[in-house]
Amino acid sequence: MPTANVETLRRYHELLNDRREPPLELFHPEVEFHMFRGSPLTGPYLGHAGVEAWFRDTFDVIDDWRLELDEVITGDDPELMVALERFVGRMRHTDLHANFPLAVVVRFRDGRIYRFEGYRKRREALEAAGLS
Repeated sequence: MPTANVETLRRYHELLNDRREPPLELFHPEVEFHMFRGSPLTGPYLGHAGVEAWFRDTFDVIDDWRLELDEVITGDDPELMVALERFVGRMRHTDLHANFPLAVVVRFRDGRIYRFEGYRKRREALEAAGLS
């Protein structure tokens, strides 16, 4: 049975895609976004202002985008999970189709998203979360 935090993560994806802006109410005020190694985005992005900067940096180069949540992997700790996601859309400057997979370790605090840690591979994220 999904935990409240899994439902919050799903709601984040729904609202982000529907609103076309980050749903700040789902983020802890001290939220941190850490990019995957080799990302063209430097990060980390800190606090609600950081979430807004991450959003601009990420989605300014892609049109007709969606952030798809393919799978959520949980363990014994309801405050920790791995999200398997995909950025889908069309690259603005090249008009090429984008389908970029990511594995993200998600941590919660006080019922809100507290930390995103990006990884390129599922295995890396699972290991980082201690869920391998």
